Amino acid sequence: MRQPFGPRRNNLTKSLVWLPLAALSLPLLSGCPHSSKQSQNTTTTNSAAGTPRAAFVMPTQAPTRLTQDVTKAPLPAQPAAGTVHQQKFTVEKAQLQTSTSPMMSRGKQVTEVTQYHLTLRQGQVFNNTREVAVHITLKSGEKLPGRTFLVRPATMGTPDWQKQHLYSGPTGAQLGVVGVHMSWTPPGQAMPQSVYYSDKFSLRLQFGQPQHGTLPGQINLRLPDMDKSFIAGTFAITPDPQDPEPAWNGPPATTPASDISNAPLPTQPVKGSIYGQPFNVDKVVMESNGVLTFSQGQGPIPARDLRIFLFLNTGEKLDGKSYHVKPQTPLGTIIPHIFMEWSTGPSPAQSKRVMFMGKYSMNLHFGKTQNGKTPGQINLRLPDRYKSYIAGSFTITPRSAISPPHPAPPKVAVPAPAPKTGATIKKP
Repeated sequence: MRQPFGPRRNNLTKSLVWLPLAALSLPLLSGCPHSSKQSQNTTTTNSAAGTPRAAFVMPTQAPTRLTQDVTKAPLPAQPAAGTVHQQKFTVEKAQLQTSTSPMMSRGKQVTEVTQYHLTLRQGQVFNNTREVAVHITLKSGEKLPGRTFLVRPATMGTPDWQKQHLYSGPTGAQLGVVGVHMSWTPPGQAMPQSVYYSDKFSLRLQFGQPQHGTLPGQINLRLPDMDKSFIAGTFAITPDPQDPEPAWNGPPATTPASDISNAPLPTQPVKGSIYGQPFNVDKVVMESNGVLTFSQGQGPIPARDLRIFLFLNTGEKLDGKSYHVKPQTPLGTIIPHIFMEWSTGPSPAQSKRVMFMGKYSMNLHFGKTQNGKTPGQINLRLPDRYKSYIAGSFTITPRSAISPPHPAPPKVAVPAPAPKTGATIKKP
């Protein structure tokens, strides 16, 4: 099964966290980046005081402690290894994903940040026995090569933690390691357990310059669990050959789509294109949490699918509702989020995913529900370099035929109303 879309909610530390899954591009409410550059290398130390960097408060049942400070310790030269909950951890693969997300500063200004998710794994993607993921936030467009990240152990809310993790500059800028996610499969169990830490851990993480198509790195990480989990040593990131650029250079550039927000709606059966691949829609369902899903393929895992997160209220009806989204909609305006996924091979692990929270254009209309079925029409243009799109008429499958829902990402809300050039939602 593909990994579910949305926040992890189990065993989180007592802190404000939004855990972006490593394979996805998800929203994050936080401050903006702050950095100090030294020639070609940049050392980032989470610093100063301002807005919380994330959006959920989730208590954990597991006790934690302050770890040993490793920010000034030498970086080991042997291959990365350690322990995860008293289990030996040998890193077999280092992966890096990147995404662009909106971010709200202390002054409630919304801008974009670049997120990087470094995953060190033992085992397969969908059957890993141990995994540690480090989540990093940088200014939009900033790259990883040559950077060093330092995090001293501190309890959330203390002056030292605020000095490292919050910043009260004129832009509300913030940058650094958001948190660390750790998962492991206990002996004799099939399902992994996981925990997310946003305080009390210590980290020294250094990236070199690309060499022979890989990005080398060194890590020394001490986690605050009572088992004293850690990982230390060298690793090398190999880019996905299907990516247009290595992930360490940031997410692929996008350009605003053409504005079709008020164009006539097509009447032919819905179809389109996803990242240059034909998208022949076989099924359209509305999941119980307001996610409109178009999918191709009859098996349990679609070959291609496109999901539109509509952020409906409980019990809200679709009948007569219309969405008109312009590509110049201001960042932070509450508009539907678009998520695409497509297979690149026979294994469920061989798939690509991308999410858009702006720069796209859409005209979406729902008709009147009859006999449990809701008709609709859509014209959607996306800002990726392949100019992905979907257009045509469709009928939503009754809820009795709906597959298990995907958790929806949080709304990115801004107090100021959207201007007339933004998105409009017409209710019946």
